[in-house]
Amino acid sequence: MSAADADVIVVGAGPAGAAAAIVLARSGRRVILADRASFPRDKCCGDGITGAALPRLTELGLDPGRVASWREVDQSVFVSPSGRGVPLSTGRSGTGVLAIATRADLDAALVDVARAAGARVVEEARLETASLSADCVTVGFAGLGVLRAPYVLAADGAWSPTRRALDTDSEPELPKWQAARTYVDGVSGAAATEARVWFDADLLPGYAWSFPLADGRANVGVGALRTAGGGGGWIVRRLAALLEAGQVRSFLGGEAASPARTVVWPIPTELRRANLIGGGGRVLFAGDAVGAADPMTGEGIAEALQTGVLAAQALAAERPSQYVSGAARALVWRQRRRQLCSNLLRSRTLATAGLTVADSNDWTRRQFTRWIFM
Repeated sequence: MSAADADVIVVGAGPAGAAAAIVLARSGRRVILADRASFPRDKCCGDGITGAALPRLTELGLDPGRVASWREVDQSVFVSPSGRGVPLSTGRSGTGVLAIATRADLDAALVDVARAAGARVVEEARLETASLSADCVTVGFAGLGVLRAPYVLAADGAWSPTRRALDTDSEPELPKWQAARTYVDGVSGAAATEARVWFDADLLPGYAWSFPLADGRANVGVGALRTAGGGGGWIVRRLAALLEAGQVRSFLGGEAASPARTVVWPIPTELRRANLIGGGGRVLFAGDAVGAADPMTGEGIAEALQTGVLAAQALAAERPSQYVSGAARALVWRQRRRQLCSNLLRSRTLATAGLTVADSNDWTRRQFTRWIFM
């Protein structure tokens, strides 16, 4: 058998994969970071970067000035099912932080950081095969060929082609959450600078959002449980209805353009220890591939970064099992607590009461901000 092409092959160059490649390369490991796309590329997302993600991006060396669409949002408003708006300070002077950047820009910037750290970045490389031997993982890519490494770190999404290639009998679980997103041009008034979230009764525990971008657009979307209305068609229709009438339309302003395209994506929110590692310890999974997204907000960037870093640290130490215990401490119990909060938000009465309490005074608003964004 030929010599290994790298110490670690990272499959998927989103936040989890890029973060892992950065940490591994800086630790002196030979890293190949492969993705089926060419960067920059669009990624279905709300584009919100929370206070939980921002410090991790800083630690990885990301310069926001190199992310063209980056902007910090000083003010956010959460609207209860009764219509009550709760204003929150989300700028750097507040207790929480919210930034907005398109995933096309953010992910490309992270890939550049990985490349600068010494990772070999290969784009337009779609995984086709994966197999295991006693001391090696062999991965076949369309457009790239066959590569070998002692370890593979798979950060390749909710349907993880790596997992399926290694275990053809396993079927990916259908994520319980889904979201629909569009970009709206020409927003005005508060929509141009303020983030807004609506807890509509028929979406609970989900919500609708409008996040302002730096170029005069807004990322507008809906996230909800699949049980709220069935498949992707329902959530697309629900978003279209919000954009045509009611408080969402009026918030965006009279000059806001009708969007030309809506995209739908799954949100995997069920992290299990058994999904973190496979292949006898030679394959680690991170990000959406382990269902790491927050079950209360649907946010996944912070969790992707965290799992990518934890997996990379374990591989750099050549102790893959360390990843399982580290991720369990950092994420599994937190996710269970957030799931409990999400369950409480299913009730219109509890959602309304919770936001009413949050709006009681400055202290409660600060605590609510930390609860949501950290």
